[in-house]
Amino acid sequence: MVPFQTRVSVQIPNNGNTAEVKVTTVPNKRRLVIEYVSCDIELPTGQRPFVFIATNVLGSGALIHRLFAEHQATFGPGDFFVVSQLTRLYADAGTDVIFGVQRSAVLSPIQSGANVTISGYLEDAV
Repeated sequence: MVPFQTRVSVQIPNNGNTAEVKVTTVPNKRRLVIEYVSCDIELPTGQRPFVFIATNVLGSGALIHRLFAEHQATFGPGDFFVVSQLTRLYADAGTDVIFGVQRSAVLSPIQSGANVTISGYLEDAV
């Protein structure tokens, strides 16, 4: 097993409600096991996030794994949410792991986005 950890950011366009970003491409001959996901999200006050990780295992196509985002605070025009979740998600060699965030409204008076960190390990693919 080889420890794995990475962080990426994504911005939601002001005229849209969804943004996705490639977290990583799993190296050849390896499988990624995601054990923990941490994320902070900023949205306009009153909007709510829907957060997911998409993985591919055993040729299944993209599988969407929803994560729970908890409201932490409101500062001025923005609401702040946090994801802090133990997981056991798998992604096969050569596939992309995608992080996505959607918000409950399209228009935004402020910049909206998220930062996500995933951690786990790479193991030899069977």
